[in-house]
Amino acid sequence: MIIVIHNFNKVLKVLINDLPVNHIEDNIIRCMFRLASEYKDEYIVWVFESLVPVINKEFIKEVNFNEIHTYNPLSEEFLCSEIGFADFRSVFLNINKKIKYNTWQLSGYIGVLHSPVLNNVMMNIPKNDFDYFLVRLGMTSLKHGLLVYSNPNLLSQIKDFNLYHRKSSLKQLFNFVYTNYSIKQFLLLFIAFTFSFTKAVNSE
Repeated sequence: MIIVIHNFNKVLKVLINDLPVNHIEDNIIRCMFRLASEYKDEYIVWVFESLVPVINKEFIKEVNFNEIHTYNPLSEEFLCSEIGFADFRSVFLNINKKIKYNTWQLSGYIGVLHSPVLNNVMMNIPKNDFDYFLVRLGMTSLKHGLLVYSNPNLLSQIKDFNLYHRKSSLKQLFNFVYTNYSIKQFLLLFIAFTFSFTKAVNSE
């Protein structure tokens, strides 16, 4: 098991079987890809520094090779709620984050995947934006038949970790919808934002 500990800006430490190793790459995304290429049959865990003490390693050892598990302890995901204008299923879901459920919104707070997942991913990698990279990875993996879950079992205990909400920009939201949805859904998102902006201006 490989654990990449980060602060969202850079890699802080890499553990292989609980032993610290030197990491050449400070960039989180490049580091994960490099580790995947060197260790072709290992599980790679990424985790925010404050969650390291509550990693549930026993659960991670039971993860199947065709699964990706992630968990965001916060109620809001990285991609802002306006994604619902394009992905209608997102509007009506009242998600209970205390249980496992299918998702494509991978979180930077903690997650695990089998290294061949990264080795087989062919996409234009946004190397300097870990959050955006993860949601693209989640959607791409789902399209390729992998099972992607939000799973609180990644943590040995759930409590108030005093984390902060990491939110996408509008540019990232539009880029994501343009890349992963139909032109019709992209236009619906654009129209919804245009209407909201016009309404806000007229109300002033």
